[in-house]
Amino acid sequence: DIRQESEVHLKVMDEYTRHLGKGEFSQWNEVDKVGFLEKSIKEKKKVSFEDFLDDPFLMDVVETFRLIDEVGRDCFGSYIISMANSTSDVLLVKFLQIAVGIKEESTLPSVPLFETIEDLKGATAAMERLFSLKVYKKMIQGHQEVMLGYSDSAKDGGRMAATWELFKAQTELLALAKKYNIQLLLFHGRGGTVGRGGGPTYLEANSQPANSIQGQLKVTVQGEMITSQLALKGIALRSLDVYSNAVLRSSLERAKGPKKEWIETMEVMAQASKEQFQKMGWKDPSFGDFFEKSTPIRELSHLKIGSRPAKRKKGGGVTHLRAIPWIFSWTQNRLILPSWLGVGEGLRKAFEQGGSKKVQDLAKNWTFFKTNLDLLEMVMAKSDGRVAQNYFSHLVSDENKQGEKALAIYEETRQLLFKTLGRKSFLKDNSVLRRSIELRNPYVDPLNYAQIIILKRLRLDPENERLKYILVLTFNGVAAGMRNSG
Repeated sequence: DIRQESEVHLKVMDEYTRHLGKGEFSQWNEVDKVGFLEKSIKEKKKVSFEDFLDDPFLMDVVETFRLIDEVGRDCFGSYIISMANSTSDVLLVKFLQIAVGIKEESTLPSVPLFETIEDLKGATAAMERLFSLKVYKKMIQGHQEVMLGYSDSAKDGGRMAATWELFKAQTELLALAKKYNIQLLLFHGRGGTVGRGGGPTYLEANSQPANSIQGQLKVTVQGEMITSQLALKGIALRSLDVYSNAVLRSSLERAKGPKKEWIETMEVMAQASKEQFQKMGWKDPSFGDFFEKSTPIRELSHLKIGSRPAKRKKGGGVTHLRAIPWIFSWTQNRLILPSWLGVGEGLRKAFEQGGSKKVQDLAKNWTFFKTNLDLLEMVMAKSDGRVAQNYFSHLVSDENKQGEKALAIYEETRQLLFKTLGRKSFLKDNSVLRRSIELRNPYVDPLNYAQIIILKRLRLDPENERLKYILVLTFNGVAAGMRNSG
């Protein structure tokens, strides 16, 4: 697949429409954008981008499309549009391909990636406007792929709210595709860790909306998951067996959708969860300073890895940070905050409005909800508020009270999860994982305490190469010990 952000395509179009004397395309309303693109696609006019594009970065977008034409579409999958949120974002990629000279029938599928919670909410409306355009429907020949973003939606509003919006978006998109007689392929952009949508493959597949997997499943396998799932032949074959089994079972079983009262309870939980996550994370001005000091986010650059910058844009604080460094940082101090923040508040609100029996009914009988609770239980079992407290007390100023608040919410979430599961300890049914954690902690804990000391010293002496080297070793050690925990 090829992938580029929607904003970059808009910058190319801005240059083009300015060249035509029509102002900046990005400032037009959606109706005018769609009308212009639809008309331009019908005309199939080739554009000489060299006449007005002098930015090498934007010209690289054009050269990418030319390479597609040169090599041939059979060598590629889809063209994924990151941070898509409108009909014009998808139509624009079709136009650019035709504008460089690619024949209409040879263009790559334009695949919108709906990543934030608001984009997921608007996904169905955006796709319906696309399907209603004759020029677009003719080009896709009854097939459409849509990518769903797990990482950024969870970073946007917390994991509970994100998983619910993803569930609803899939349900609505499937109904829309059926209405327009289009075969829809949902592409799940999951990360490796729970905070980025990860988890056991079989559980993930079987917790999707009823009939959403129709003989095919497309998922991302990223980073450390490539190694853990595919590095050795035996493990790779086992992984493919698991995927195949999940797809076959989900395709053959015609499962029923959730009960009305389950949906109502989930709406209450998701809203309460999102409000707490955003209140603490994005709306509290002291949170950014707390995050930067209590985690090694600033020092992660010493790892010298990563195919993309840590932030989507310069500045903007935590909001523009990519999901991978966001999760990795919280995993290092063992709090793993992004995976559980907001969940406790959602459960508390559900208990207040529906009582224990209603919430426990969801936990026992709805695969979607049960799977998410299982993943949360795993994360809470692997996290350690005692270790995190040491990061806060040694690295964060006494004036910043975010650490105290985070630990209080953490403990409340643990107790509410115990109440939901009906027990007083984690991993009662998973003795292998429980024992693994018990054996691991005595080896990982010293690495965390060493990391705290090194972080404190390095922030006073930022050019000390020996300290940087030792810090990277602690990153690797803690990450190995906490693998698949976040």
